[in-house]
Amino acid sequence: MPVRRRQRHPGGHPARRRGSRGEPDARSTTEAARENARLWVYGSYAQPSKEKVTTGAAKPFTTRSGITGSVATATSTGVDGRGRCSYDGRATAFAFENPADETVSWTFVGVRGVDDEVPEPTVRKILGTVRLVDSTP
Repeated sequence: MPVRRRQRHPGGHPARRRGSRGEPDARSTTEAARENARLWVYGSYAQPSKEKVTTGAAKPFTTRSGITGSVATATSTGVDGRGRCSYDGRATAFAFENPADETVSWTFVGVRGVDDEVPEPTVRKILGTVRLVDSTP
């Protein structure tokens, strides 16, 4: 299912983003998923108010290609527009071990509480398509 992307919400804030990165400081996939989701919501929506970010428990998750790891979701509530954004946000992060035994993550970040918010079941369907790709030249 393709992700339909609205370029920006009023005020110039991107409506949604996704990406992957290494998690070299994480002690576990559970820690990586929770911290990654929390940092994305804080940095994109709630900054400078850390107390406006809530991070849920990490839970086991397996993609359709068989990658196992941990998934966690963080949200912001009560963003007032004086910081980075005038919208609340949500990030869902999936952390897993790659074949080199490195912890890596894939994260979907988007605005929350707007008409075109991507519903969590849709985010989970997209997340289920994450797969490993050989990047050897």
